Amino acid sequence: MGDSNASASLGDRAVIPEAEAIDGFTAGLPSEDQQWTHAVDVSVLPAVGRVFNTLNEGIQHYTNYARIMGFDVRCSSVKRDRAGVIYSRYLVCSRQGVKGGGTTLHARVDGGEAKRERRRRLLNRVNCGARIGFIKKGSGKFVVTVFVEKHTHKLCSESSKLFLRINRRLDVAKQAFLGNCIKANIGASTGLRFCKEATGSYANVGATDVEFHNFKRDVQTYVDVADGEMIIATFKAKHEVCNEFFFDYHLDEENRLTRLFWADPLGRRTFTCYGDTISFDATYGTNRYSMVFVPFTGSTTTNDASLLGPDSSQRRMLIHTAGY
Repeated sequence: MGDSNASASLGDRAVIPEAEAIDGFTAGLPSEDQQWTHAVDVSVLPAVGRVFNTLNEGIQHYTNYARIMGFDVRCSSVKRDRAGVIYSRYLVCSRQGVKGGGTTLHARVDGGEAKRERRRRLLNRVNCGARIGFIKKGSGKFVVTVFVEKHTHKLCSESSKLFLRINRRLDVAKQAFLGNCIKANIGASTGLRFCKEATGSYANVGATDVEFHNFKRDVQTYVDVADGEMIIATFKAKHEVCNEFFFDYHLDEENRLTRLFWADPLGRRTFTCYGDTISFDATYGTNRYSMVFVPFTGSTTTNDASLLGPDSSQRRMLIHTAGY
């Protein structure tokens, strides 16, 4: 590119002179909006006609290209044959399209429909046209049939690329750490702050609050139908280690846990000393199973509260099974 009055042809677009390039990106000026791209190695840059052995290989190549360029990718249209095998797939920039408010129809109890206004979110889509399309050939390989390189928005800086969705993930160590936090009833946001303090900065964590909350959600979904079995197995393991750990439970006719009582050795010893006066305050409907939680509390000689043992039940308490 030459002086400020020079121009180069790019289809029907006039390219902004080099002196007016923004943040090291080459900017083009179509009829309405500016467009941005970034110079990358030819081996990384996708091209129409390029063939990939599998669709996943092509997707991985474009994702790596997006990671270097500084934009996020999301899946767009997909087509399948009668056997359900994908033969066409499009990937687009995450800022493709226009998203705003509006209304949606929701079914009512009486069978009618009701309009509900959509939640207004932060607008981050600017109708970006960057995309790539893959078509399956007769040989089973996939060929790039469409590739649009230009973006209608600025691309991420080097310091911001760490927070792109394609770069955010929880490694095994952080998953184990967050799992321990969940066991200790520590929330995902607090776990993220702990990781930030341990690594030095949020940039070193490699994930954001969204990934931490999603992992906690996935863990809770995984144990959704097996939480009763898990707590019984945990109490059995505790009893094998220490015979003084006591627990008892009751199952209904559908083999579901309905009542559970446990007391650790410290609580049992405390009961022998401060069991003259016992108070308990039950909570109702505070969990998804609507089970009653009853902590048994004794009063020490200094009028301090001492936990003797909790009970979780639906109908009655198993005080007589505690062995006191």
